[in-house]
Amino acid sequence: MEKLKKYVGNIETSLPDNVSSDMEDLLLWYHNLTNISLEDIIEFRVRFLEIHPFQDKDKHFDLVKN
Repeated sequence: MEKLKKYVGNIETSLPDNVSSDMEDLLLWYHNLTNISLEDIIEFRVRFLEIHPFQDKDKHFDLVKN
């Protein structure tokens, strides 16, 4: 488990201890959407990266930052 706080650009991400509950909140928000738009999908992706940016190992998620 990660111990250090991470940043995406200058955006502070979730604390490691909050990742699970923040992901649960994100999924609840997404599942309650009706008529999902492209903007909703983009917002999901941004919120996801703010929660868990995968700054090590999973470089395919890092492409959003570049």
